[in-house]
Amino acid sequence: MTTPIGKGFRSLNLTLRKELQLYANVRPCFSLPGYKTKYDNVNLVTIRENTEGEYSGLEHEVVKGVVESLKVITRGASTRVAEYAFQYARDNKRHTVTSLHKANIMKKADGLFIECCREVAGGSLGFKA
Repeated sequence: MTTPIGKGFRSLNLTLRKELQLYANVRPCFSLPGYKTKYDNVNLVTIRENTEGEYSGLEHEVVKGVVESLKVITRGASTRVAEYAFQYARDNKRHTVTSLHKANIMKKADGLFIECCREVAGGSLGFKA
């Protein structure tokens, strides 16, 4: 189930994510007792939108050696994953939600994403966002 490179069709992974609405990739990361690592007391969860952006699967070779990939962001998907993240935080007694973006470079695409995150954060009392 890998993503085919330059084959002109969507990968099975992306098709399943879209068809089954698996839009939130949830990845907990925490320290395990007894295992010494560079950082102590790690306890965070990454929630990533899984169907848009770089995962849209829209790319093509412009000319040999030059590939163009389209980053598609929608208000609906951005709001949905932000709402999911805040609900996850509430359900798991977490107090901070941090949105990562590149709106300084991708002003429209990531700008829309962070705008949606801020709108959801504004309606989520008791959170530091």
